[in-house]
Parts: sequence; structure tokens; C-alpha cells
Amino acid sequence: MSYEFKIKIRKGCRKFLKKLSLKDRERILSKIRDFMGWLLGENVNVDVKKLKGRWKDFYRIRTGKIRILLKVHPEERLIEISRVLAGLWQASLVATFI
Repeated sequence: MSYEFKIKIRKGCRKFLKKLSLKDRERILSKIRDFMGWLLGENVNVDVKKLKGRWKDFYRIRTGKIRILLKVHPEERLIEISRVLAGLWQASLVATFI
């Protein structure tokens, strides 16, 4: 499927993704594609949650032990990947992002 969104991946996320296995990278990209479909109203299987509070403009996608934090800029048709987190140290990384 082709969606009309641009994807911007922050430098730290790119470095993290390079360290993952090919299988995990493909799974993450698949979930991001599913998220784009979800934004367009398609019925896709993606575990997504709109965040609240100071994170109100962000979404969280969960795939296994990996969490993807992203921000949608609808007027620009842009999805910005802000963080990719894995394992037990997720909460400490999120705290540093604030």
C-alpha cells in the first residue's frame, strides 16, 4: 500500500534502528505503515495509543517489547519518529526526552 505521508526519523532513532536485527527493523516499518493506514481510517491491526498531558501531540505504537513514539503533523502530511525504545529501560529514556 502507498500512503501520502512523509516520514522523518530523528538521528537517535536512526542509530537505534541500525543496531536492531533486520527482522525487528522490518517489523517496526510494517507497524508504521499500519499506523499510516489507521490514520486514514483503515481497519488495521496496530496497537496504538494517543498520549496525554505534555505528550498530547504524540502517539505510541507497541510491537513486542519495542515502543515507537511519534508525532503526526497532519497539515504537512508528516510523521516524525521521535523515539524508539526497547526493554526495561524505556521509562528512563522517556524521562530524558521531556
